[in-house]
Formats: sequence, C-alpha cells, structure tokens
Amino acid sequence: MGLTYGATSLVINGFQAALTAIVPDRFPERKLGLASSLMGVGLNTGVLAGSLLFTFYPSFAGPSGYYLMAGLVVATAFAVAIISPDQDSRELPHEPFKLGAFLRGFWISPRQYPDFAWVFLARAALMLGYFLTMAFGYYALQEYVGMSADAAISASGTLSAASAVASIVGATVTAPLADRSNRLKVFVLVSGIGVALSLMIPLLSRSYTDMMIFNIANGFAFGVYMAVDTAMVNRVLPHAEDAAKDLGIMNMASAFPQVLSASLGALVVTTMGYRGLFAVSAVIALIGACAVLPVRKLR
Repeated sequence: MGLTYGATSLVINGFQAALTAIVPDRFPERKLGLASSLMGVGLNTGVLAGSLLFTFYPSFAGPSGYYLMAGLVVATAFAVAIISPDQDSRELPHEPFKLGAFLRGFWISPRQYPDFAWVFLARAALMLGYFLTMAFGYYALQEYVGMSADAAISASGTLSAASAVASIVGATVTAPLADRSNRLKVFVLVSGIGVALSLMIPLLSRSYTDMMIFNIANGFAFGVYMAVDTAMVNRVLPHAEDAAKDLGIMNMASAFPQVLSASLGALVVTTMGYRGLFAVSAVIALIGACAVLPVRKLR
C-alpha cells in the first residue's frame, strides 16, 4: 500500500508540475492572475466532485473508485496534450546534456535569488498550514468532536465539499481583484491571516457546527491564496529560459507539505492533541503569510 501510494503521488505531482510549467508559455504576464485562479478553481472543483461522489456513493471508496481516478488522470492528460499541444522544439538550438550541469540546475541560491526563496517558503508554509488539519479531518470528527466512525465518514465528505465550494468562491472573487490592482502580497497576507483565524474556531469549540463554519472560512481563505499562487510564482522565476525547471522546483513547495502533513500531524496530535494541531497550523500559516513581505518583485 505504501509503495503504491508513493508511486501514485509521484505520477500526480509530476502531472501537476508539468501543468504548472506550461502556464508561462500559454498566458501573458497580465493574464497570470486569471491562470492562477483557473488552476485554483479546477483543483477545488475536483475536491468537490470527489467529496460528493464518495458521500453519496460510498461504494466508490473501494476498488472502483481507484479505477475511476486512474481513468480520469489518463483522460485528462490526453485532453491537455490534444487541446493545448506544445510547439515542436526539435529544431530549436539546445546545449548538449551534461549530468553535472543538470544536477547543479536544481540548486537556486537563496542569496542570489531571495525572492524565489521567500515565495518558496510562503507557499510551503501556507500549504502545510492548510493540509495539516485537512489530513486529520476524519479523525478529528471522531476523537475531538465525538462522532461515530460511520457518522464521521458522511460528515467528513460534507465538510470537504463545503470547504471546496468556499475555496472556489474565494478564488473566483479574488482573481479579478488581483488582476485589477496588480497586487499580490495583500491577498497572500489576507489568506494566511484568514487561515489562522479560522483555526481559532475549532480550537475554542468542538461541535460539528463549528467544524462546518471552520471549513467554510478556512476554504475561502485558502481559495484567496490559490487565486494568486501561480501568478506570484511566475513573477519571481530566476531565468525565463529555465522556467519549466524552476517551476518544477517550486512545485516541491506544494508536494512536500502534503507528504509531511500526515507524519507531522500525527506527531503533533500525539503530543499536543487536536487543539495543539489547530494552534500549530495557525502559526505555520502566519509564517507563510509573512514570508511574502520581503519579496521585492511583488507589490
């Protein structure tokens, strides 16, 4: 199971990295905010569809659900390749492959490119602050709120759906505001502070109603961030000619928090309980919000 999950994560994150890398090739800089919001809306639409599917059709939690997801990934990959194909690059000049230069290319000096480093930290912290609580939502309903295992299954699906809808709304509202104002920092700050404040709700109260309010507020705040994430990242890339490689590196700031959230969350819950998990997530989200303040290329 662990090997299969790891292989699946490798494929999905590789898919995500490729999608992120083609954005600067398909969108002019003035439309990066639109691209960012569309990716955020797409991500949360998938979460919403999955939540509703497993809520109303629990049988998809078995093998049929995995077959469905595998088929959708393959179909989507072909759709992107057919609808939005790359230009033929075989005739373009290119340097011969050198393993040493290839490996050195994965190091981007924070001293030389501090804006890239700060945005990497901001993305990693905001993602970790969000996914820490999302990874333990089902268990929190049982062990913190006091639901039975069967009730928690349906409730967690409903909460995930509510969070996804709120994220879509947050991204949709934020995108035109960000494009019109040409300011990104303020929306990252609003998102990080919003995520942190929303975590005060379950920290202070443990009812299902409060968890619903938390998921809506948290989802909306995260949607605000997703609306500007891609635009922010593309504006701090060190070299235009290495955009795909640099975006792949930046994608680690999204992938690592998802991998780390389960183990780190388990450690926090074991030592500090669920209130500790909410408090730690809030602090991490605030760190992510503050990390954009030193970025010079962003307003």
